Order: sequence, then C-alpha cells, then structure tokens
Amino acid sequence: MSTSVGSAKYIGKTLFGGSLVGDRHEHDFETPAGWRVSVKTRKGWGKGWKQTSPIPTYDGEQCPTHLLFVHLDDHYAIDRIWLFCWKELVTAKRFKAHKVRGMHRSYVFRLAENQDAPNIVYQRSTIRGISETNHLLKSPCNAERLGAAIKELDAGCGNERKLV
Repeated sequence: MSTSVGSAKYIGKTLFGGSLVGDRHEHDFETPAGWRVSVKTRKGWGKGWKQTSPIPTYDGEQCPTHLLFVHLDDHYAIDRIWLFCWKELVTAKRFKAHKVRGMHRSYVFRLAENQDAPNIVYQRSTIRGISETNHLLKSPCNAERLGAAIKELDAGCGNERKLV
C-alpha cells in the first residue's frame, strides 16, 4: 500500500468508514460510531519520526476522541498504523508541551514502540505475510500440503521450534 502524507487521512477514513471534515475542526474525520479522529503522519526512520506534528490543545470539547498515528517508510508506503483513545493519552499524560525559543506553542505526542504495540491496527509485515500465504494457497498442491501439515499438528505430531 503506497500513499502520500496528505492522503493518510483518507486511509483512516477508509479503514473506519468515516467522513472527512473541514479544517475548522481539530480532527480529520468522523466515524459512524461518533469518533472524531485526528490523523498524524510521519515518514522515514530518522530521529523525529516518533513525534507528532504540533497539537494545539489536548483537553476540551473540541478535541478529538482518537488519535491515528501513521508511519510511512522512506518510499511513502504505510509501514504501521496505531489507533489511540484520546482520553487514555490524556490520563497517561502522553501529550508533552512543545516549546519554541522557550515559549509554549503547542503539544506533541511521542510514540513508544514497545509500549504502544497493542494499539497497532495495521502492520505491513503482517499483511505481507497474509498476502504471501494467500498467493501460495492459489496452488492446489501447496494448499493440499498446508492442509496435511495442519492436520498433523492438530493430531499432536508436530515439533515445537524456536524462531530464529
């Protein structure tokens, strides 16, 4: 899946069946369930990719209900997408003051990859694996071998191995 930074909000809209909203809102799209989702996108693997762009405020009625954090690789393909409940981020004090020349300007959110792993809603490596498995299953011979291997495992005839 390839995208540009500007179209990441369309990906979120598509994933959750939402509608894009105008720039006067603090969020980018709304879902049928009433979620107000802000999309923050970062590209590459450099030092700053885990930090969002400025967030004007994190508390109040106008704030989003969810944050969708999209990470793009260096070729603008989606690597991973995280979905966070805004209130949980506020409660956990995950929004940090962003100062410019010593003066408060806004807030930022910093992703903590290990801590935030349960919030991943899309991971290219997982999707790629599923896609590769589906491709292999198109061959009747491969499908038959996989079915036989699954039956063998279900019968308790498999050997557990450590992943390398």
